[in-house]
Amino acid sequence: MVLSPADYGHLDSLLVLPIAHIEVTTIARHLPIAFVRRDAAVMMVCVIGLRAGRTILKVASEIDPAAFPLQLKAFPLGIAGRDGEGRVRLVVETAQADALAPRASAFGIDGSLAQPLLDKADALWLYAAAAPATLRMLEALDQEAAFTPWKLRLVFDDGSAPIDDLLTFAADFCDRPEYLDLVRQFGPDMALLVEHHLLSKSRVNWLAFLDGEIGCALDGTPR
Repeated sequence: MVLSPADYGHLDSLLVLPIAHIEVTTIARHLPIAFVRRDAAVMMVCVIGLRAGRTILKVASEIDPAAFPLQLKAFPLGIAGRDGEGRVRLVVETAQADALAPRASAFGIDGSLAQPLLDKADALWLYAAAAPATLRMLEALDQEAAFTPWKLRLVFDDGSAPIDDLLTFAADFCDRPEYLDLVRQFGPDMALLVEHHLLSKSRVNWLAFLDGEIGCALDGTPR
């Protein structure tokens, strides 16, 4: 179940969301897959908008649910790290949890998740289970200097520029012997990650179209 646009208001400034390698075949059909560097580590993300306030979250109820990454499908559940034994800790945003289950609390009498939230937990477990393998692949790619800045050549009517901290693969990376070495090391998951990122880059054009559609709606301009 995807919530309504109003339920994602606090995420209005987010332009990218982390994804795991198991999501690339689905996400690539809808959204651009990219990479960003955070605290010296590379993360794989899907781009959900080109400017703050003009993302797919503004039209969430009109978007194919398949376009949403696992962490967004799981919302209002989230991951709050892992404990000393490596078990995932969950966090629940209770205001949105109440929106999903207005006649029930987020937790049952025994402390377990209420059923509407339990249904969403599956998406979160999938992401959490795949995240370590995704991280290992990204670390290996970074060690081979696979990444280069991805500059989107877009300028909007008001003169503003789109998101500018994305990474893509270097133009010659897939021709390097190191790429084949990584595919041998990680198997088809590595090839799928690389190929679906490259295939998804054209979805930037759809996000640019969506930006204009949302702009018209915000301004009250006829489409």
